[in-house]
Amino acid sequence: SDDSETVSYRDDFSLTIKSFRRLTEYFLIKTKELYNDLIFDLDLLIDLAKVKNNLTNTKYNFSFI
Repeated sequence: SDDSETVSYRDDFSLTIKSFRRLTEYFLIKTKELYNDLIFDLDLLIDLAKVKNNLTNTKYNFSFI
């Protein structure tokens, strides 16, 4: 934009720099909400250092992916 404070995408939308900075916070909040919905609000503590995965192992239930 002319004022260097607005980001635009075609004619679809425009966003001020101030709003753009808040967009990150919005996406983080929405991501946390979706995550909690997916795990049914369980409080899971997973020690990722103990998680093992070997994509070449074809045994049933071995890969967590």
